[in-house]
Parts: sequence; structure tokens; C-alpha cells
Amino acid sequence: MSYFTIDIKTRRTTLGPAAPGLDKGAVEIPLLTMADGSSIAYHDPVIPPAQRDEKIDGFVLEREGIKKKIQAFEKQIKNLDPKDPKAVVEISKLKQEETKNMNQIHMLNFSITEELRKAPEPKK
Repeated sequence: MSYFTIDIKTRRTTLGPAAPGLDKGAVEIPLLTMADGSSIAYHDPVIPPAQRDEKIDGFVLEREGIKKKIQAFEKQIKNLDPKDPKAVVEISKLKQEETKNMNQIHMLNFSITEELRKAPEPKK
């Protein structure tokens, strides 16, 4: 009898015999990412040129602006010293703002996806 376990934190899986004391094999689970290195779970929707309209373009422009804000927050966080008590508070506030902005991006991506679903199929 064999067993299969997955450790989510280390991304390792173990497959081996159920008998205690026997050697078990371990395999690393690959972390799946997009080509740009971002998580697969949170990718921007692909917008076919034929389905672009003013509303979708507005969502895309807003999303790009928010991404620039997030990059600015990350630069600010990088420049702060986590050992300084005042900086810790500032880091916390910046991370909170970063999270709010990420939530806005997720909502915009959802809105874009819904608009794409509503859009009529391109004529052939």
C-alpha cells in the first residue's frame, strides 16, 4: 500500500510505501507562472482586437494606472528599514494600499472578462 502527500508550503510531494522506516521518494512540484513571471491565478484577460471597445479600453487604462501605483508602493517599501518602528507602521500602511489596489485590479479584470462574454462574436 502506498501513500501520496503534498506539502503546500515547500511545494514538495512525497510518494512512497506506507510501511514506516522505508525510503520515500520526493519530487518538487513546479510553480506554474505566466510568461512574465506573474501567478497563473491572477493574470490579465486576453482581449482580442475585434472585441475591443471604449468600455474595455477604459478598464485597461485604469488597470495600467493602478499597476503603476503598486510599483510605486513596492519601491517605497523597499526603501524603508523594517527594523525602524516608524517604518514598520509605514510599511504596513503601504502594503494595505497595495492590497486595496490589487483588489481593484482583480475587479477590473473581472469586469473586462464579463464585457468580453457580453460582446457579440466577431463576424467571419
